[in-house]
Amino acid sequence: MKENSSSTLEDAVLYDSVMKVLYNGYPNKGSSIQQKYQLTDDQFRGSTQLVIWKFTDSYTGYSFSSDNLENVYNELRNVSQLIYPYVQNFLAAEMLPENQTEYTSVSVKKVWDDSDDQDGLRPNSIDVQLYANGKKSGDVVTLTAADNWTYTWTNLAEKANKKRYCLLCQRSD
Repeated sequence: MKENSSSTLEDAVLYDSVMKVLYNGYPNKGSSIQQKYQLTDDQFRGSTQLVIWKFTDSYTGYSFSSDNLENVYNELRNVSQLIYPYVQNFLAAEMLPENQTEYTSVSVKKVWDDSDDQDGLRPNSIDVQLYANGKKSGDVVTLTAADNWTYTWTNLAEKANKKRYCLLCQRSD
């Protein structure tokens, strides 16, 4: 903890207390508190901020314009009653490392235009090949009636050198 900090809480406890207040006071999650006390957005944010200041600066000399606001402050301040998950994503953003590979999947389906094989000329199988940027990618895959003439390649890298692959499937037999 900083030497000149006026907080009475140690680093880990301070962090935990602030996170609980943020989680319970943040509009995406804390709307139940806001609804419970019928607060405007400004009143709700203000009450949350006052509690944060209590933990970071130990200031408690607030005067409230209503008992309702004081009750909100007291509920948020009593962190022992609050809960929050230790993995919290306030903005609903997925954080990925810069070098994280993005994956995709590609499906192929052979569609026959032979009136449901009325002439009996449809083969038992066909082979298809996946191409990425014009180059063969993986092994030849065999499609049959048993698999409904479909196949899905999964866990394919979506990009190379920050450029998306052009994926194409062609019949190879």
